[in-house]
Amino acid sequence: MLGLALLLWPAARPALAAGWLAALLFWLGIALGALALLAIHALTGGRWGTALRPVLAPAAGSLPLFLPLALPLLLSLGVLYPWVAEPELAGHPDVARLYLNAAGFILRTGLALLLWSALAGCCSGWSRARRGRALPRSASSCTAWR
Repeated sequence: MLGLALLLWPAARPALAAGWLAALLFWLGIALGALALLAIHALTGGRWGTALRPVLAPAAGSLPLFLPLALPLLLSLGVLYPWVAEPELAGHPDVARLYLNAAGFILRTGLALLLWSALAGCCSGWSRARRGRALPRSASSCTAWR
C-alpha cells in the first residue's frame, strides 16, 4: 500500500519515505533487541530467559517479515539518500560511487536481514535446547556460542 502511495503521490514521496524509514528502524530495533537477548540467554542460560522467551521468540521471529517491508525503501532510495543519484553530493564522491550506491544498499540490506533471520532461528532453537540443558549438535560445533 505504501509502495502504491509512493508511486501515485509524488509530492508526498519524501515525507512518506522518511516516515517509512523511521517506522521500519523502530520496529527493527525491537526485533534485533529481542534477538540479542535470545543470544545472550543461549550463551549464559538461566531462568530469566525462560521467563522472557514467550515474548522474545516471536519478536525475533518477526525478522523475516522485514525483507518485504524494506521494499518501499528501495523505491525511494534517491529521495532518502541524494548521493545515490548524484555521488558528487557526498563528501567523498569516490566512496559514494563504490559503497553508497543503490546496488550496494540493496545487497547489504538483504544480506543483513537474511543473516539476522537465520540467527533468530538458531537462537530460538538453542534457547529451547538450553531448557533441557543440552545444546544441539549444530551449536556444539560452533565455539563462538560456548
